[in-house]
Amino acid sequence: MAEKIIEHIADAQGKEAQLTFLGRFFLVLGIIGLFVSIGVVIYSANFFWFAAGISGLVFGIIMHIALGAIAEIIRLLKLQAGLNYSGKISQPDFSMVYKCSQCSGVVSGESTQCTNCGAFFDKKQENENSNTSLNDQPRPDSDNTPST
Repeated sequence: MAEKIIEHIADAQGKEAQLTFLGRFFLVLGIIGLFVSIGVVIYSANFFWFAAGISGLVFGIIMHIALGAIAEIIRLLKLQAGLNYSGKISQPDFSMVYKCSQCSGVVSGESTQCTNCGAFFDKKQENENSNTSLNDQPRPDSDNTPST
């Protein structure tokens, strides 16, 4: 005869997923409201409805941003506590900027001379820098230790 076994499972679809969905719902509702108000304005020639549609769209955008930010905070807190979370945590975009070593002025990657102070750049160093990709550079949020 079989037995009933109780198994506890963690809910990975927590409140942050619901908040993200709700934010998108308000955004879509605002967009639909704008189109409906345009239709009512065309039908009735009363521009009050256009203002109401714009207000609905602005409210939808604000709710989308606010609820998305709250969901992001919940994800970050769960990550910090070591808990499972749903969705993605936003990451900053990284890019490369060339600077002059003499004056710290921003220069083009192809330039041979600084436009700010007039210093000439070493061709050998320029060739070495062109072979280095952004993925080879250490990211500021990493601890530069290999993962095991």
